Amino acid sequence: MGERLGGGRLVGENFVKAKVAFSTLGCPEASLQEILDIAATYGVQGLELRSMAGQIVHAGLSSEERGWIRRRIDEAGLHVVCVATYVRVGDPGLSDDHVLGELEAQMLLARDLGAAGVRVFPGGAGTDSDARIARRLAAAALSAPDIRIWLETHDSHPRGTDIRRVMTLLDEICPGHGVQVIWDVLHPAAAGERPATTFEAISPWFGYAQLKDANFDGQLRLLGQGDIPLHEILILLEDRTEWLSLEWERPWHPELPELAVALAGMRQWFEKLTGP
Repeated sequence: MGERLGGGRLVGENFVKAKVAFSTLGCPEASLQEILDIAATYGVQGLELRSMAGQIVHAGLSSEERGWIRRRIDEAGLHVVCVATYVRVGDPGLSDDHVLGELEAQMLLARDLGAAGVRVFPGGAGTDSDARIARRLAAAALSAPDIRIWLETHDSHPRGTDIRRVMTLLDEICPGHGVQVIWDVLHPAAAGERPATTFEAISPWFGYAQLKDANFDGQLRLLGQGDIPLHEILILLEDRTEWLSLEWERPWHPELPELAVALAGMRQWFEKLTGP
């Protein structure tokens, strides 16, 4: 087994106790065994399982397939942080019933795999986007209160201040809903929002963070080699997040090195930040 990633004393700062995961987005052609081997080699504790056709998990899996995948992951001692869906809850071109049906199928998949919940994108458009997203999230949260829904800083709502509008509406129409926010650190930064502003905006609903790095021109880089203020973000997250997940976008950027290189880079970055 690899040495566990995560934890340690930030140089000159405070202690961060988060565990580390990675998204299977970074290894789209890998088998389940290959994914488990990567996690073991790099001491990763959790997985974000990308859910779509052609991947190891998707809503069309049989109950037997779901059970086998869950047993293998459990035997490896890994935690399924989330089922990373591509549901766009604010899509104006789809009906509420269509979006909710798609989301409920993914929530059932998450339950069967032992995942805490599902990741969704805002996917909004138009002036009524916030209300549409909040309405659909409320309905989904009520339909399966044992499964967490995480709304990511992404696409139509890249900034924390964008997400805050939706979550404030959601609080009003569905008190106690349990929906939380994934802070994908790239999108707010690319939209010009400072980490402290992002975190202040989403703090009441914060779930966990997805880590990545990039230059100001948008070129993705290994952690610590780009322009996103990741050290500042970690300080903000002190004792506030259980998970830090590496989302390596190699399918969209085939010029990037393999996930193993990114995980090795993550280890080196943590070693620079942490004390002995």
